[in-house]
Amino acid sequence: MIVTPSIYIVDGNLMVLGQCILSKIHGNITLNPALGVGIIRNPFLGAMPDESKSHHIFPIWQFK
Repeated sequence: MIVTPSIYIVDGNLMVLGQCILSKIHGNITLNPALGVGIIRNPFLGAMPDESKSHHIFPIWQFK
């Protein structure tokens, strides 16, 4: 049996269990899988800044 990730980003879309829940995800947004057991895990949604500063605001998506 092959188990694929339940939550992932593909082609700028945030997918959960094969359904697109957010589209137009910005390129600096990352999704890191969580450690755990089972098909459903809680990944970490993060962002990479273009420059280092003390305060960041990141646009993440547009509602579909």
